[in-house]
Amino acid sequence: MQIVMKKIFSLTKTLSIVIFLGLYIFFCFFITAFLSMSILTVGFGLRNGFDWQIVIYLIYLALIILGSWAIPLSFFFIRKKIIKISIIFVYLILFISYFYTYSLLPSVKKQYDIDTCLDIGICSEGLEINTEYGRIKINKENCVKYGWKWDETRKWCNTRN
Repeated sequence: MQIVMKKIFSLTKTLSIVIFLGLYIFFCFFITAFLSMSILTVGFGLRNGFDWQIVIYLIYLALIILGSWAIPLSFFFIRKKIIKISIIFVYLILFISYFYTYSLLPSVKKQYDIDTCLDIGICSEGLEINTEYGRIKINKENCVKYGWKWDETRKWCNTRN
């Protein structure tokens, strides 16, 4: 009976490790896909000229992607527990701070605003867009003038209503 329990425990432990690794690999693929789309969205901002904020943001995203894949490898090659914990802590800080970089880097925010404007027609104040009426700077007066819907609280214009 005791041998059977040891085999069941061993099988359960192996199965839980396989499930954990499978979920982690899925997480890494998800992070890679999500952040790659961000890299493509913001990367197009470099076609208008060199901008340090965009370059720093792209390097930052690449570090997060590489870090998500490097953490499991660190468990195989690094023996000291304090170093492993430090690596995870630094990665978590990088990953969490990713969600705040949008508001800290104006050039990156502008690239996301341009992308949102092109995709769904919600354009933030200050953007210049090409429309059927010509090149227009988005503000309250132009939004109302052309019959679009202006959102005063968010300071944006819905050009597709």
